[in-house]
Amino acid sequence: MSARRASGGLLSAALLVAGCSMTRVVEVPEGRSPYDRVPDALMADFRAARERFVRGDHAPARAGFERLLVRAPDVMPFGVWWQESEAWLSDPQTLRRRSEERAVLAPGVVSELLAARAQTDSAAAEAWLARAEARDPDCVWVHHARAFLALRDGRIDEARLALERALASDPGHLPARRLEVRILVRDGATEAARMRLSGWLERAASDPRVLPGEVAEARLDAALLALATDDIGRAEHELDLLDPEQVEAWRLAALRACVARERGDVAGARRYVDAARAQAPREILPAVQEALLFDEGGRDPFRARAAWVVVRELAAGSDDLAGAFETLRARVRLERIDRQAAAAERAGAAR
Repeated sequence: MSARRASGGLLSAALLVAGCSMTRVVEVPEGRSPYDRVPDALMADFRAARERFVRGDHAPARAGFERLLVRAPDVMPFGVWWQESEAWLSDPQTLRRRSEERAVLAPGVVSELLAARAQTDSAAAEAWLARAEARDPDCVWVHHARAFLALRDGRIDEARLALERALASDPGHLPARRLEVRILVRDGATEAARMRLSGWLERAASDPRVLPGEVAEARLDAALLALATDDIGRAEHELDLLDPEQVEAWRLAALRACVARERGDVAGARRYVDAARAQAPREILPAVQEALLFDEGGRDPFRARAAWVVVRELAAGSDDLAGAFETLRARVRLERIDRQAAAAERAGAAR
């Protein structure tokens, strides 16, 4: 359940939706969870460790966050940044073991939440969450984690209920508000998702507790939501604002291809698509962009057909909504290309 594993949920799902291009901002109130308050006396040390992490000095950053956790074991952001530092320095098994050791040696809500966050297995995560909930049934982080796990496992109704409990506990909890955006996108509420994500970014971009990668991923999502609502300028703006070092290169290239194609820059879109396909040949979005480049305006029906076959094959191996949507879109496009080819052949024979 680390930040890197939790991110990236909107990129394909936003292809499913459309709406208007006017976007208002739904402000996110200040958080009230006691587990998110960084004591003033520790803020300077937190910022120093954070700067080391951002510079890539992960070992001293980890040591700094470990010291902060000893001094304030109930501050969840200290633990999140410690885990992110540990993730850079070791493997998932080591991260899980160290998180579990901390929860055993220093039991408490935050240490047990961190043990849950380090799990890759939902059942194991739920076991640790149950311990944390027994200590504090109103902890927003417990309900947020339950909503995240339910959404990841496709239990959407459970995810909504858990998210409601999280936001009832703390309406300003940034991780819960971020998850809310993902659920809105999944439900097809594009404009509501855009408004809430805009509000999230306004708060998160200047909040030192938020991981830089989370902000960059959110800007990618904001760009794609803007593209889904034909707001090309906003999409370009969000891509220009994000830190390219914090996101997967193929995802950024795929969205740059979307913007270039909408701008009519076919050559530029082609370059970005080629880069994205080379970096991530098994991902759906770059393949879709390639197919669209060949297909739009009947530019190259033969290559378009081959590209849509690739999309269909990639989507068939996906078990999420995006895969189902792209399977349908590929089938529709292939049938249309075949109908047009058959009609052209009949017309030629009639002459």
